[in-house]
Amino acid sequence: MALPLLKYAPTTQNSRVDPLRVGSDEDPKAVSMDKAMDREDQNFVIEAAYRQIFFHAFKVDRDRTLECQLRDGQITVRDFIRSLCLSDT
Repeated sequence: MALPLLKYAPTTQNSRVDPLRVGSDEDPKAVSMDKAMDREDQNFVIEAAYRQIFFHAFKVDRDRTLECQLRDGQITVRDFIRSLCLSDT
């Protein structure tokens, strides 16, 4: 014998509460570089690129020439990351 279909949508107590999502360090963060960014935001983008590629951001491994070109708008973030990947470091 088949069970009869419900005439209403089944609900639980938890369905009334919006799901809670807590972010973590492993969540991707989208960053971009604009002319209107201040120096602190630019440093954040550069640090994020170093951490993404080298898993750290030591002063020894930094390329000041590429950073200056990025800050001046001569290269894009994509070109900056490509140059870091092709560097000797």
